Amino acid sequence: MITANHCPSRHHGLISRSCLVTHAAAWAARRGYRATVTDALIDEWTRSKNSVISGPTLTVHQGRHGAHGEWPVLGSYRRLLAALRLREAGVTEVRELRLLLWVAGYGGNEERLVRDLTSACAKRASTARREMALEPEGRASARTPLRIRRQVGRAVADLDPGSIPGLTPDQRQLLGAAFKDPRTVDIGAAVVDRMFRGSHPAVLDGLRSAAAGRPAGLPGPTEIVDATSISAAALAPDDGSNLLLRDLQRARPEDMRRAAAMLNSMPQILRWIRRSARDEGADAPGSKLIAELCSMALALVSSMPPGSRIITLAMLTAESVRHPASPGWASPEVALAS
Repeated sequence: MITANHCPSRHHGLISRSCLVTHAAAWAARRGYRATVTDALIDEWTRSKNSVISGPTLTVHQGRHGAHGEWPVLGSYRRLLAALRLREAGVTEVRELRLLLWVAGYGGNEERLVRDLTSACAKRASTARREMALEPEGRASARTPLRIRRQVGRAVADLDPGSIPGLTPDQRQLLGAAFKDPRTVDIGAAVVDRMFRGSHPAVLDGLRSAAAGRPAGLPGPTEIVDATSISAAALAPDDGSNLLLRDLQRARPEDMRRAAAMLNSMPQILRWIRRSARDEGADAPGSKLIAELCSMALALVSSMPPGSRIITLAMLTAESVRHPASPGWASPEVALAS
């Protein structure tokens, strides 16, 4: 089987359309991908309204199978392989493909990508509300809706620590015990309730109540309320009550760039916190637990599905809109070193 590295055409900066399709199809087949690479897929992804991959830099002629000519290896072939990898992971929406390719460093129209991020989050919020069978307004009740508790309870029951790669046996045991703790469902339901209904006073009271009595070393009520402020009303209707969408509508490309830098730096940040906690050792209360939690969080971040990366990017972008002057946004690595 001829690969791009051994093709007689010797691709350096440019690649022909026929080689683009042939090599990408062979690459996907070797990995057992379900999607097939065809001329129709190339045409769809290179249309200006989609712009998943860039088109040919030199068009020889426009034939029955689209534009023939020379395609940039970096801008088209390698980006095509990355898009196929994302599609195999379940990303089929064009706007989400553009977003995740941009986060991975493949570039794109940033003004358009900010709008993509807002639209993707609005669609996910609408889908989540429909799946939770919530009323359109979703803000009238003063108590956590029972259906939210049931959904969170089922989600926690279905979680299997053994399916998370990178965890040690002790960490799997610790996580399994946390999933079996009935307070986990209480806190999870309260956090999800805040995502649907925002900072309603009754919602905050319920969250504080659920977080009360946590073991020493774990975040308490105030810390959990502060930590969930970034996701407050992220799933509310798009009627002005969705705080996340409201912030994203004010976002600029630089906000999203800062968010992407923070997202890509998360593994490094968690490793730094874990190393600091281990260095403190027995001198600091809860340092061992913090180190263990960072290890588990690192495993979760490393296996984060594409959809979760989009939601995380949106929340970090909204946080950048609210706090643009924070020194950690400019360079997460420098903030850690200081």
